[in-house]
Amino acid sequence: MAHLKQTAHLTMGYRADIAKTMQQTHAGQAHFANGPLGATCSMCTHYGCWRQKRNASGDVIGTTRVQNACEKYRQLTGRIVAGVPPNAAACKYFSRKKED
Repeated sequence: MAHLKQTAHLTMGYRADIAKTMQQTHAGQAHFANGPLGATCSMCTHYGCWRQKRNASGDVIGTTRVQNACEKYRQLTGRIVAGVPPNAAACKYFSRKKED
C-alpha cells in the first residue's frame, strides 16, 4: 500500500485539490485517484490481473491471479505492481464491474 513517492518530476504542487489527489494515489494505479466520487478499485473491472509463469526456456507453464494489482496499469506499462488496496479511490480509467 505504498503511496506515490515525491520526486523532482512529481512535486506536490500549489493547489490543495491536486495535492490531496496525489496523496490518495497508490503506486500501481493506472492514473491519479480522481475517478468517480465514491468509487474504489475493488469495484473496477481492471482490479486484479493475470501473471504468466515461465520455465527456464521462456515457455508459459501457467498463470496466477494477482488480486491487488491493476490490469490497466499492466497494459500501459507492461509491469505488475501488487499493493493497490481494494478501498483505494478509483482513477480515471475506472470501469464498473457488471452485476451478476
